[in-house]
Amino acid sequence: ATVGAAAAALGKLPSFGGSADQSSRVNINAIGTEAAPEIIDVTIPYDAASRLAFESYPDDGVDYVQFKMLYESQMVAEVKAKVQERKVKEMQLVLDELEKDAAEIRFQIDELFRPKTTVDEEKVMNESGSVTSVDLSIDYDAAAKSAYEASGKSMEFETFRERYVEETVAMVSAKKAERDASN
Repeated sequence: ATVGAAAAALGKLPSFGGSADQSSRVNINAIGTEAAPEIIDVTIPYDAASRLAFESYPDDGVDYVQFKMLYESQMVAEVKAKVQERKVKEMQLVLDELEKDAAEIRFQIDELFRPKTTVDEEKVMNESGSVTSVDLSIDYDAAAKSAYEASGKSMEFETFRERYVEETVAMVSAKKAERDASN
């Protein structure tokens, strides 16, 4: 539109624009003359590609109808192959992303299960510099003792522990039965 406007301003070309009708078609040979523009048909036949391929085909004994049918089948197959190739590339990108995510998850799992030292080394070494053994075991009744401390100690620990164990076993059993029933 800019070229057409500039040319129209110079008075050398008729103005371009309007709809795709006869008034927007210009005969290039008529530029700069007063002659009426000649309408030029620039349509391309649907089978132009197969026609060009047929004309360049070396065997003169081939029927165009058969050639066109085979040509179109081959072109459809090539387009389908290109589409599949693009889909494969897209899937490869997705797979690469998933593999990156899996590697990150593996790294996080390894970090979670990597043994960590929780004992301060200075406390483990005695005055002579030798390492002493440290008991890191957890008392069997630790959970019951913790619950007993939080309960206000309204009864003897042994009685509380027995009741705590009974209630805990009942709670865990009920949860397991509920989980098994839902599966």
